[in-house]
Amino acid sequence: MASLLARLKKPAGESVGLFLHPRRKDATRFAKQQLTPFLKKKGIAVAVNLTGSLFNIAVGGDGSLIGIFRHFPRRCVPAIGIQTGDASAMLELKKDSAIKDLEQIFKGQFRLVKRLRLALTVPAQRIGSDEFDNPLYQIRPAHARSTLFTAFNEMVLGPLDHKVLSIELYIDGQPQFPIVGNGVII
Repeated sequence: MASLLARLKKPAGESVGLFLHPRRKDATRFAKQQLTPFLKKKGIAVAVNLTGSLFNIAVGGDGSLIGIFRHFPRRCVPAIGIQTGDASAMLELKKDSAIKDLEQIFKGQFRLVKRLRLALTVPAQRIGSDEFDNPLYQIRPAHARSTLFTAFNEMVLGPLDHKVLSIELYIDGQPQFPIVGNGVII
């Protein structure tokens, strides 16, 4: 990917996707005032939340980076995070030095780090959201169409009605063992 800048600058070149934290004004302000002008000055097309990008930049916190992977459940797209808040366990760049660091990245001075992602297929139907706007799903009967869930860190499976949960665990299509309990963290 040493020719990243060249690929981005080609006529009709690929774009950089920006994923901004929706409730962090500092992330939006940084993207508008510093990041987008820097990228445009380099001749790079910028798209917000675009799923066809060559690579993506998350601006905000860890959740912004995780949000990128929700947009790409089946594709491995390189992503980098710029921290605009107080603390982050996953984001590589700090807001104050991000432009200088991106200059180095565009010069090919970086290394890609592959991270484990989880994929879970269950027969499920979205039934709404909780108080934090996280989706809630209801497990369908076994004959119903299944839904793919992806995660970056972990997944939590539990019943909506606080009853005992019974799960048959398969890894790469191979049955492993049954799980009975109040929930499972994967």
